[in-house]
Amino acid sequence: MIAKITRGTRAGDIAAYLHGPGKTAMHTYRDRDGAEQVGGIVIGGTLAMRGDTTGRWAAELREAAASRPDITKPIWQVSLRCAPEDRALTDAEWRDAATVFMTRMGLEDRPWVVVRHADDHVHLVASRVTDTGQVWHGRQDYRQAQTACAELEEAYGLQAAPRETTRVSRRAADHQITRGERHQALRTHLPPERVELATVVRACAARAVGGGTDAFEAELEKAGVEFQANRATTGRMSGYKFGTGRVDEVGQPVWFKASQLDKTLAWSKLSQVLDAPSPSQRVQVPEKGLLESKAKYQARVADAQTEATQRRHQQIGQAQRVEMGEVASWWAKRNETDPRLIAYQQQLLEVSRIRQMMARERPVSPGRATPVPHQDYGRPHVSRHSDKDTGLER
Repeated sequence: MIAKITRGTRAGDIAAYLHGPGKTAMHTYRDRDGAEQVGGIVIGGTLAMRGDTTGRWAAELREAAASRPDITKPIWQVSLRCAPEDRALTDAEWRDAATVFMTRMGLEDRPWVVVRHADDHVHLVASRVTDTGQVWHGRQDYRQAQTACAELEEAYGLQAAPRETTRVSRRAADHQITRGERHQALRTHLPPERVELATVVRACAARAVGGGTDAFEAELEKAGVEFQANRATTGRMSGYKFGTGRVDEVGQPVWFKASQLDKTLAWSKLSQVLDAPSPSQRVQVPEKGLLESKAKYQARVADAQTEATQRRHQQIGQAQRVEMGEVASWWAKRNETDPRLIAYQQQLLEVSRIRQMMARERPVSPGRATPVPHQDYGRPHVSRHSDKDTGLER
């Protein structure tokens, strides 16, 4: 189940979108009698408007919002959509699911309605303001909505939608991935550059425990990671920035601050790791024998420390490979389920088909090339709806 949240200023606009008339009422579904319904119908909420198909409930939300004219976007709306493979929930199931969802969001005591808009999705529209002027701010509404959707998926036996709440995805979210990086990762089926870089730097820091900055920088060099230490003229260390050797369009190296890779790599935390006692320094060795020379004993201690360090490096390397595999599999799963990527891949296939057809219809004579006007077929078209259409914040 996927939740899409918007905020708006006018309840009448979203009501017109959900109920019509005109081109906005294109959604259809089958009611419990098997009849086809066009547009939306209220199936629950706190306004006692069940069965309404005209949008009269908008007046109730508008009246509640009027008690706090200083709130610029008093209307909160979320669409809950099931996966195409899921069964169609009944009106009663959607009504109960909507009640649970709004309770988890903390909106159960606000004026709100649930409008069934199609077989696979409903819209929940609420006023953030009560009749007495109390305001629901919803600062963590997106995260709370994901948690509520996960509960509904389990309760109704629905497919689990990919969302950024797993351990691996939380780690990826810490990297502050941009939309462009995410789209490129979906197209290339590879994790974003900073995700892989952060994994390598974390492993280098783990191998350099207790060795200070010298050991850490030596590990970075072995791993092929470019770095620059940020030191003041007084010698005070404030952290690192890292790179993979990539340059931008003007030929300047691309750097990532530690905070852009992982919060645990910030100098305030990294310095504690590098200055901590090394595990190899805590190796337990037998006591010196009575007839054993000092040189042999020191050599035995050094061998034990070296063996422990190598074993630790092997464990860290294995953990790093496992983590990289988890991150890569998470992105691969997003590739298989992200509807935007699926549409993008379908468009690429259509572009390939059109180009092949054009090549067959316009053969090129020997020794002469026919110029073909350039068209940006590879970039998918994204339709952006303005606030004028629905009155909602996108």
